[in-house]
This record gives sequence, C-alpha cells and structure tokens, in this order.
Amino acid sequence: MHIALVLHIYQPPTQYRKMLDRVTRESYQRLVEILEETTSAKLTLNLNASLTEQLAAAGFGELLGRIRKLSETGQIEFTGSAAYHPILPDLPKREIARQINLNTAINQSYFGSAYQPRGFFPPELAYNDIVGDVLERLGFGWTLIDGTGIADWQKYLNFIYRREQGNLLVFPREDAVSWKIAFGRIRTVLGLQRAVGAQEIGKRQYLVLAMDGETFGHHQPKQLDFLQRLLRQSQTDRRIKMVTVSQLVDLYPDRRPTEILPSTWGFTEEVGGERVWVRWRNPRNPLHGALNRLRSIAIKAVDSRDREARGLLDKALASDTWWWASGKPFWHPDMVKRGAQLLCTAVGKSRYATVEQRNQAQYLCYRVIPEEFRLLRTKNQRNRILNRTNLDRHLGQRNKENPKT
Repeated sequence: MHIALVLHIYQPPTQYRKMLDRVTRESYQRLVEILEETTSAKLTLNLNASLTEQLAAAGFGELLGRIRKLSETGQIEFTGSAAYHPILPDLPKREIARQINLNTAINQSYFGSAYQPRGFFPPELAYNDIVGDVLERLGFGWTLIDGTGIADWQKYLNFIYRREQGNLLVFPREDAVSWKIAFGRIRTVLGLQRAVGAQEIGKRQYLVLAMDGETFGHHQPKQLDFLQRLLRQSQTDRRIKMVTVSQLVDLYPDRRPTEILPSTWGFTEEVGGERVWVRWRNPRNPLHGALNRLRSIAIKAVDSRDREARGLLDKALASDTWWWASGKPFWHPDMVKRGAQLLCTAVGKSRYATVEQRNQAQYLCYRVIPEEFRLLRTKNQRNRILNRTNLDRHLGQRNKENPKT
C-alpha cells in the first residue's frame, strides 16, 4: 500500500509571538529533525505564507533553510494554498486567485525554485466548484479535499478521481484514520495497520492521510514517536511505502471522473435542512453574520492600488477570526477582536473607502461585534450552567433510585 502523508502547518497573522515560538520549538523543529534523520522518508507539506513570513521575522530563517533543503532532496513536496488561510468558498473569485498567487510569490521569495507546487491544499479543505474553477485556471494539477466531498468515495483507491467539469485531479483524505492519528487514538505502526486492515495493507492501492502538522509535538507530544517509527518502518516494510501525493499521479494512471461536492474537514451541522460549516458560516451565530458584513465592506472598500490597505485586508481574511467566534468548541474574544480590528483598519486606511463604508466598519467593529460576543458568551455560560444543573438532577435521581449499599 502507498501512503501519502500530508501535513498542514500554519499560524494566523494575528498569532501571539510567544505561541509561535512555542509551536516552532515543540513541533516544526522536531518535524524537520525527524525528516533529516530519516533520509528516504517522503511527505507532502503545506506551509502557508502567513507562517513562512512569521518564521522569518521571528529569526527562524535557519529552519526555513533546512525545509528548503528537504524539498530540494525530494523528501518534501510543497503544495500551493492561500497565503493567509481564508475560507476560499466564502470569497469572490478575484480574492481566491489573489490569495493563491500571493502564497506562491511569498513562498518562492524564501524557498526559490524549490517551491514549485503541482498540487493544492485548500485551507480547512474547504472546497466548492468556484475554487475548482480557479485552480484549473491557475494551472494546478491536483487538489486535496475531504472524503465527504465525493458521494461514492472509497477509502482505499487504485485509481484517481478527476473533476467532472475539467481536468483537475482530486485526492480525498481518508477521514477516519487521519482523525485517529490527529487525536492520538493510533499511536503505533501496528495500530495503523490494524485500523487499515491486514488484508488491505498488502494490496496495490493508496490512501491519503492529512492533518495539522502541529499534531506532532504541540497538540500530541507522543505522536512524534509514532511519526518517526512510521517513516523508519516504511524504509524496510515492503507492504507500506510512503510517497508524496504527486508520486501517486504517476503510480496510478487510471482516472475516474466524478462530481465534487462542497466540503471541508471541519465540523458541520444541519441548520434549516442544510449542512453548514458551523465554525465559519453558522447562520445561527450573529457574530458570524457581523463578521461577514464587515468582510464584505472591506473587500468593496479596499483597492489593490492602495498597497498598505490591501496588505492589511489580505491578512484580515484569515479564517481564524470566524473559528474563534464559533464557540465550537472554543471562544477566544481577543483573537476575534484582533481579526475584526484588522478588517476595520484596512477600511480606515483605504484611500478609496467612502464615508459610509468607514462608518459602517467602525460601527460593526466597535459596537455590534463586542455586543454580540457578550450576548453569545452569556448565553453559552447560561447553557453550561443549565446543562450542569440538569446533569446534577439526573445523577441525584439515579442515586435515589440506586442508593449505595
């Protein structure tokens, strides 16, 4: 079996320096060390330009140089992506293309000719047909998507899906095994083999595992050992061959056209009979509504001729502001505030913004969003208290029915 491991590493432009240093120490440096120690190991890496810039500014240029060398030796395959990690289906086509081209330009300025991505990693694996159209126009050969994006998806494949409307090849992430690794449910190579199935391991087929690179070392410290053992064992175990995603393109020539559904690897819920991405576009979350209005104003108000405002807007489109406003599972008022203020500042700095646009942005940023956050947080706290009270009542009733002897 061929296994393509895709690691996604990223930090938002609003990240705190202390956190960047910590994640770099716990995860990024260790990942590079493991690859340097396992010289025949291969994986596919998505490194958003947002993180590249922050690592360079924080004095980690030597680490970027080591990553470049790993790419030059063929151990790492870079993917394309969006520079500041926006949810691409929520943007106009021109903004999608801008974020992708900006990501390529910034990464090439640091990695030179080593950065020549054939494939694409959508932030949060958020995909729809508009994204597919842009990727085809920009010349990408393949994209990663979540397994839920293909109706007849098979876990282990001996062919490659092709987008029905064009020539873009599509690699679905194997969700179940990827999640188990990301959350520490699979900690050994034997555990991986059992999860896949002993009979499946020996067949000529492939699966794509994809997760945040921060899983290894930062979120799950013990998973560094698992990754190291997996890469080492793949050098000697003929049943498991670690490859890059682009190698799969050459290894499996059979193509199967299919419809690609709107999808993401994020959490979804049924709202009004429709499946929605509740971490970024929840119609029941008034904070998301306010942030969406602010984003729309900023996109209309900022012109590409205004370099300062345009640069602020590029960064302000990062998905993290919406994620931290979702409350699923976490709230982070400061990160939401930082993201909203970045959008508002972009409008304020724009020489082309109207008075009405400036006033609307200010009102949303400093009146509506703080108030909605206060109301949502109060509601969330009240629900937790009610849930806890109901649980206590339930446990109390059970204790009465089943007293200890």
